[in-house]
Parts: sequence; C-alpha cells; structure tokens
Amino acid sequence: MQARDKARFGVAVQVAQRWILAWLHNRRFFSLAELNAAIRRFRDELNVRIMQGYGTGRADLFSTLDRPHLQAPPDMACAIARRKRVRVAPDYPVVMDSSWYSVPSGVIREEEDVRVCGEIV
Repeated sequence: MQARDKARFGVAVQVAQRWILAWLHNRRFFSLAELNAAIRRFRDELNVRIMQGYGTGRADLFSTLDRPHLQAPPDMACAIARRKRVRVAPDYPVVMDSSWYSVPSGVIREEEDVRVCGEIV
C-alpha cells in the first residue's frame, strides 16, 4: 500500500463499517459468536455486491488482482528487538539494559537510537 492510497482504504473501511452497523441496527444478539457470525454473513454479501465504476464485486477484484501476487509468510521466527533513545556521554558510552557500549567519538553528546536484538546491539 502506498501512502497516497491510505485515504482511499480508510474510506472503504468506513463504508463497510457503516453498512454493517446499519444492517445490525435493531437486531439482538445473545453471544459474541452469534454477532460475529452475523457480521461474517453480511461481510460476505457486501464483498460480492457489484461496485459502481468497477462492474464487479470486491471478492472478484481480490481474486483476480491481489490473490495471484500473495506470497507465503517467511519460515523464520520473528526476533523481538528493544529500542531506546540515548544521549552519548562525553567519554563515548551508552547504557542499554545495565550494560555499557562504546560508540564512535563523532557522536558525542548526540541522541542516538540503540537497538538490541538477541546478541546484536
């Protein structure tokens, strides 16, 4: 998604939300599972509905334009990283997780981002 598409997607979500909320208006549900089933049913109806200007539904557009380009997620596990904004001391160290790390002398008294991921700083 490009930055220029953000508003368009936001409007699409808003339209879907309004349609679903209007459809659910004055209905009673006695469990979250029942509500989710009703929303799923209406979402599916909304996705096959023909859109003006496109002559096809959202589900058809997804299957022809987007689905062919989808890729499986990577097999590697996600690594948890910690970040901290620090000011470099006059004698070049920064502190992260009670450990001291030296940095180049050119960044003395500047604010830097420190990122720790596993054994890598």
